[in-house]
Amino acid sequence: MSVRIVAQLSLVSGAPADSVAKRLVGCAPQVPELRHAHAGVNGAGSQGGGDITLDLGFEGDAACAAFLARSGPLPGLGLVAALGESLRDLHPHIANADAVVVEPLAQWVGQPGLAGVKRTLLLRVEPGTGAEPLAAFERDMLAMADHVPAIRNWSFGRVREDGPTPGPSRWTHHWEQEFESEAGLQQDYMLTPYHWGHLDGWFNPEHPECIVD
Repeated sequence: MSVRIVAQLSLVSGAPADSVAKRLVGCAPQVPELRHAHAGVNGAGSQGGGDITLDLGFEGDAACAAFLARSGPLPGLGLVAALGESLRDLHPHIANADAVVVEPLAQWVGQPGLAGVKRTLLLRVEPGTGAEPLAAFERDMLAMADHVPAIRNWSFGRVREDGPTPGPSRWTHHWEQEFESEAGLQQDYMLTPYHWGHLDGWFNPEHPECIVD
């Protein structure tokens, strides 16, 4: 399974998000370590995600490490710099990035080439969580797609403590889904009984089994 870097890029005020996202993806064929790349402008209602989600896929650890070796210490600018000199004119548009290295536990691509709605969730399991509740939480998350047919493609994985953003990552897990339309996310996904009956307890601070901050 490939190793991925997922980043939430924040732009300076007035920066053209659509054109920045297209330029980030357009340079991918010239970056030897990349297996795939995707960038999209975050939609209305996104929480804490900045302006653009950047997703970079690598064949393995060696390719990811080689890419990061070129990225440098500056959040956001470092990742863009590693994509090549052709993007130097984008540097003034990048304010910051929250970037992580993701190791997928499982993933499924049932509809390749889908140009729909992609949702990326970065979450943090509380420090000191025991192995048993952590394993149960991960099993419940992995089963989500079985109960929501509107999820066409998905990936769920753990976040490495060390990544492109300086210092230990504040996140522990990455959960990503792709839908044909926003209705698949807002209705099929958010309103499914499995979501509220099995997953909500892990996230709800008023529930005794809550482990997600």
